[in-house]
Amino acid sequence: FLAYLLTHVVWTSNLALYTDRRWGFDARDIGWMLAYVGLVTIIFRGVLISKMIDKWGEKRLQTWGVLATMLGLVGFLGNGSLWELGITLSLFAFGSGVIRPLMMGNISRGVSGKEQGAIIGLTNSLGSLAQIVGPLIGGYLLTYLFPQSVIWMSLGIRGVGAWLILSKNR
Repeated sequence: FLAYLLTHVVWTSNLALYTDRRWGFDARDIGWMLAYVGLVTIIFRGVLISKMIDKWGEKRLQTWGVLATMLGLVGFLGNGSLWELGITLSLFAFGSGVIRPLMMGNISRGVSGKEQGAIIGLTNSLGSLAQIVGPLIGGYLLTYLFPQSVIWMSLGIRGVGAWLILSKNR
């Protein structure tokens, strides 16, 4: 969960700076991108996730979500054509829309009813830690390295998380 959150925060907290440096996006462009990602995420979390769980199961859907976010991150390494960016954002939004609720469900079911409050509190603390460290990591990378270093770092962290999820799901 920490690997997922850290990746998400490193990337999303620096998305505006990345797209500005990489393609010269302005505030309007970034606003439309974030609105699209938010809309797709809401559709998956609010409408489709329960149907997808019934059809494919949580483990398979979680695996697909992790892989989709990783493919979405890889897409940001491309040239940024409108079609490419649309596919990239869709993959990232789909993955983000399904991963978090599935992980939270797995975490809460992994402990007894008496321990659920404590484990959710610990999980939220990890989220706070990621929100402190993530922007610092991404900001450092953007300032002192090349723009794509944020994506490579996110892919590395997400890769560790993917390995943990896939090994657990076997």
